[in-house]
Amino acid sequence: MARGDKKARVLSAGRKVFAEKGYKKATVEDIICEANIARATFYKYFPNKRQVLLEIFRDFLNSLYKSTSGYMLEGQVLPGAISGRIRDSLVLFYRSFLENRQLVSICFSQAFGRDAGMYAIWDEFERRLVALLRKVLDRGMEKGVFRQMDTGLVARAMVMVFIQLPYRDIVEEGYTKIDIDSIADELVRFAIDGIVTRPF
Repeated sequence: MARGDKKARVLSAGRKVFAEKGYKKATVEDIICEANIARATFYKYFPNKRQVLLEIFRDFLNSLYKSTSGYMLEGQVLPGAISGRIRDSLVLFYRSFLENRQLVSICFSQAFGRDAGMYAIWDEFERRLVALLRKVLDRGMEKGVFRQMDTGLVARAMVMVFIQLPYRDIVEEGYTKIDIDSIADELVRFAIDGIVTRPF
């Protein structure tokens, strides 16, 4: 078996073990047993279970970013097109968070205030999202679709609204029925149209 295949097996086993047992109760032995590999093979790739979780989290966030970054910048710069691309990207994000609810919850509980490495991974992901949204906003301003604005500030606010605000409903609360489309629609309407019915 190739080196990459064994490492992938460890990561896959880690995802399963962390989801079933949680981070604290999971052990390296659990991951080794689930991956069906020798102990020496595990330590060839990872010094401990923390590094497994860090790589799983990084891979998850990289996958989310890659799946939306090109899509967000393609096509015409029109209000409907841009809001549609943002909305579809949010649906993808929220669905991924929902489908990986236990893993995301574990990673976030480790990330904020407990593990500097985990927080650094999230911080880098957030910075990439801000840069992506800033490009979208800059393109919209250049085309006269968006008003003049501080795109860095607005992009940071959008990340807060789009990603951090719905986190509680999607991940923490554990609701069995979540209307991801409605959440995405409402947040995009808020970001693009605001809350007033007509301009003053």
